[in-house]
Amino acid sequence: MKKKWIIILFAITALFGMTQLVPTKAATKMTGKNWYKKVLASKKGIYKVKTYDAHNMSSKAKYTTKYRKNYKYYKVIDINKDGVKELILTNTKKGTFYKGSILVLTYSKGKAKAQYCFDEARGIRIKNKMLHMNHYGSDFTAIRSYKVSKGNLANTSFLKYYYDRSGNSAVQKYYHNSKRISFDTYQKMVDKHWNDGIDITFSKIK
Repeated sequence: MKKKWIIILFAITALFGMTQLVPTKAATKMTGKNWYKKVLASKKGIYKVKTYDAHNMSSKAKYTTKYRKNYKYYKVIDINKDGVKELILTNTKKGTFYKGSILVLTYSKGKAKAQYCFDEARGIRIKNKMLHMNHYGSDFTAIRSYKVSKGNLANTSFLKYYYDRSGNSAVQKYYHNSKRISFDTYQKMVDKHWNDGIDITFSKIK
């Protein structure tokens, strides 16, 4: 009889343990509602991500490796107002200028995905449900605009100007998506993609 009771108690204990595991597993699952909280709570993330720096005037980014532990500030924002938030991390309070780094992550196919990183950018804004990044110097400007589509960040506009010094004198040249445009058209595009946008501010990760 004693042996029978031991078997019954063991079965009850095992069953109780299984019932306790179910809610724990459900609570740790990454969803579109909590994914950014999990990224913020962990410092172990390593991301190989497309990166633009202050001197890259081309449409092509290079891949670099970024570490979650190096980013101390954040902004949670629903860029395209689809109900799923995006996460923007920075290594300084503003993430811009010298040694600044801005890392943009989205929720894509059930996972957190690093989309782009912008090193030493001069500004980051939201306008018309799009994310806009600005790199500039004394003789150049590059404004890149992105929309969120199906959990990915898609570049829709690349606007730039620079001084071409290949000839006897410097000539200002203006481009939109690799097509040369006039100064007036360039100014209209700047108004559309940058001017009067809302600057993004960041909070310290606790």
